[in-house]
Amino acid sequence: MHIVVDARMIDGKPHGIARYTYNLIKNLLTIDKKNRYTLLVTKDITNLKTWADNLAVCYLKSRWISISEQWELVKVLKVLKPDLYHAPSFVAPVFNPFPMIMTIHDVNHIALAQNYSTFHRLYYKFIVKPSANKSAKILTDSEFSRKEISKYLMIPDNKIKVIYSGCEEEFKPIEDPETIRKVREKYRLPGTFILYVGGYKIHKNISNLLAAYAKIPLNFPLVFSGTGNKKLIEISRRLNVDKKVLFIGDIENNDLPIVYNCATLFVFPSYYEGFGFPPLEAMACGCPVVASNATSLPEVCGDAAYYVNPYDVKSIADGIFKAIIDEDLKKNLIQKGLQRVRLFHWKKSAEQHMEVFEEVMSNNRRG
Repeated sequence: MHIVVDARMIDGKPHGIARYTYNLIKNLLTIDKKNRYTLLVTKDITNLKTWADNLAVCYLKSRWISISEQWELVKVLKVLKPDLYHAPSFVAPVFNPFPMIMTIHDVNHIALAQNYSTFHRLYYKFIVKPSANKSAKILTDSEFSRKEISKYLMIPDNKIKVIYSGCEEEFKPIEDPETIRKVREKYRLPGTFILYVGGYKIHKNISNLLAAYAKIPLNFPLVFSGTGNKKLIEISRRLNVDKKVLFIGDIENNDLPIVYNCATLFVFPSYYEGFGFPPLEAMACGCPVVASNATSLPEVCGDAAYYVNPYDVKSIADGIFKAIIDEDLKKNLIQKGLQRVRLFHWKKSAEQHMEVFEEVMSNNRRG
């Protein structure tokens, strides 16, 4: 069978959809030697086509999330004639004539429509929703997202399948002092610090994190991945914490596990997540986690995180303070985190995806 996967979102940056797609493809090719795969890409983003003999690459001109992709995807698919097309994000061609599976990680563009542009709102209404309804199956990362998809896109529950994502093996405790030293120097990391890894979109709740940090009576720097933006820098100045807030730039993929290992505490105050890779990655590296008690995060993190109310600045501040000064709590979070992350394997995730692929292709043959 011929399976075509849209891989245009893989761009080398550590955002969630790219990580999901990259790891899923890599593990599918490990477990599946009988089916033929074609990846849709826009550039030579990686050495994907060297991974397996049953893999080909097809180049598209249209960037991921664009109007032109609606025509080009259909044109290319008609040439490739797949038995199954997998759209591993909310991007899919409305007029695709072939059996299709979509992965929709969350619907925050609809649930939090006030945070997004008119283009995004129209895109979800006229492209995402019709594509989802045409799909043979919808995959998602959590029970929370399953309920959201059913609610906002009006998809029947029996058409939605929850498959948890995995945590990459590179995320683990690292004991080599020389490796730690090199990364500390590279990113100018302090000896002890609070870490946040992720984006700066409104639902990530960075403004409340900064407000909470300003209330903590401890001299622990707050380190952000990325370069920050004018708004966040201005907030940190207004709160008089700008000298203790560090934006260390984009963290290279190979360095990210080591940065987690260097951190004293990881904090993730987001109030809307479909899954949430960073808390799991921190846990896998033996870093204690403070996370929001909202959306998918309690489902994913279980009893291995200290939960706070993302809408309550005092709750966030108290949670960070307690997780830093309470040594017993910290040890407990580390131990439970290392256990929790064992539940999330990319190989298992790929096997479950393969089961759905085979079910849809089998149903199509019978139909």
